[in-house]
Amino acid sequence: MIRELVLRSFEGDRVELEIACSKGTYVRTLADDLGEALGCGAHVVELRRLAIGPLAVDAAVTLEQLIKMPTSAERAGCLIPMDSVLTAIPDVRLTLLATHYLLRGQAVSVRHGYAPGWVRLYDPDDRFLGMGQVLDDGRVAPRRLIAQKL
Repeated sequence: MIRELVLRSFEGDRVELEIACSKGTYVRTLADDLGEALGCGAHVVELRRLAIGPLAVDAAVTLEQLIKMPTSAERAGCLIPMDSVLTAIPDVRLTLLATHYLLRGQAVSVRHGYAPGWVRLYDPDDRFLGMGQVLDDGRVAPRRLIAQKL
């Protein structure tokens, strides 16, 4: 799905477009289709992703900028929470006991019914634990956990 298509420049035989689209959109195919519709042919010379989900290139920090920061606290301030890119996936808040067993590799029962599939896992202190999978019987099994300081 194309949500927005903006003509940024048109010089000679080159066109620069900015496209806001859904995942799975084939931008190279779009360029080919535009060229065919115009009767002149077209292809992609340069393709640059400016954003994906909540992440945008203009909010990024370059490696050079990071190296120039004098303290580790400043560098750490540039980091975003790793689960911020997973907001489209349902979250499961675990009890202390469920957290204990899940971190030891066991599937656990949860209070609310979730559809089978991937979920984000959080402990009672709202710390991101990693990813789990809701099983057919409603329990949640750990799948990709983040190392925890104990």
